[in-house]
Amino acid sequence: MEARELEPPAVPPAEVFTDTLLGEAYRQPVEALPHPRTGVPLVVPKRIA
Repeated sequence: MEARELEPPAVPPAEVFTDTLLGEAYRQPVEALPHPRTGVPLVVPKRIA
């Protein structure tokens, strides 16, 4: 079987994985923050204090 090359995404993940969109998908308030070393979105529950 021949391996296919994957095309890079048309839109960076950080532009797609927004707090609002992910919160609606998870039905939970979340925050999407850039990972300190890699910069990729890191999704965490939003804490209510």
